[in-house]
Amino acid sequence: MPEHINSIAMRRIIKTDENGNIRSTGNPAKEIWMTEWELSELFNVSVPAIQKGIRAIRKSGIYTDYEVCKYIRMENGCSADIFSIDIIIALSYRLKTFYAHSFREWLKGKVLSESTQKNSAVFFLIDKGYSC
Repeated sequence: MPEHINSIAMRRIIKTDENGNIRSTGNPAKEIWMTEWELSELFNVSVPAIQKGIRAIRKSGIYTDYEVCKYIRMENGCSADIFSIDIIIALSYRLKTFYAHSFREWLKGKVLSESTQKNSAVFFLIDKGYSC
């Protein structure tokens, strides 16, 4: 199967366990892109809750669809939309679950551990144009 339609070859995903431990799986040389189903497992919410959050983020106009959404064919022959790390981060701040909180803490830990190695500035864009 060509790489442009092989979902394993073209992306990584983020998973969490029942204790809130986060890990990235898949091809480490590729970007993180996840389906709605994978996002619902990551944040422990229903797929409709993920769809509602994605619609709200898209409606805000912060991102353009071509930047944050791709349509791919999965290994099983079905096709699915996948969403970039930008949507994943934005969703984590819209959802109020233990797993969303764990993801945010993991993300902050990654940013802070890298900043001790080199100086860098990080800005998070939060809904309605507020940034911190």
